[in-house]
Amino acid sequence: QAISRYDFWGMLRDGRCLGLIQTDGTLHLPGHDPVPLMSVYNANKRDILPTAMEIRDLLTA
Repeated sequence: QAISRYDFWGMLRDGRCLGLIQTDGTLHLPGHDPVPLMSVYNANKRDILPTAMEIRDLLTA
């Protein structure tokens, strides 16, 4: 039995790709260097809410 494996999750808005989150925890944004999400999480003192807000800001900038 074949198992589908996806290495990226696309973040879309109105049919436009805002970014891709890779299963290794890397955020890929158009025209930017990859962002390791663990470093964002650690910079936010391992608090998920400010981490999520920072990631949202990165995706919508």
